[in-house]
Amino acid sequence: MADASSLEAAINTALITAFSGDDESTRIIQIELEGSCTDGEAKVTLYLVSSTFTPLKRLARHKLVNSALSSFLETGGGVHALTFKCKTPEEHRKANEVVDMVED
Repeated sequence: MADASSLEAAINTALITAFSGDDESTRIIQIELEGSCTDGEAKVTLYLVSSTFTPLKRLARHKLVNSALSSFLETGGGVHALTFKCKTPEEHRKANEVVDMVED
């Protein structure tokens, strides 16, 4: 990948494409890149919300995301490390309610 913005855009496209069949509920809340994107050493942190995750346990959710991003995780794919959270829309809503209560 040439730079951080192109890597971020490519990851975003891969995720939306992989989860596009789930009634438009998929949202990428956060993508953070850390490190050099020019030499394949970027650390990626993301937060993904999708109704696709509703019936799945954490490991199955992670397998889906790893599969969607597998080309980025290969040598020269632009990603050195990947950290992510996978939430259903309901889990995301509940997490935001807790944050709102703490901030009040």
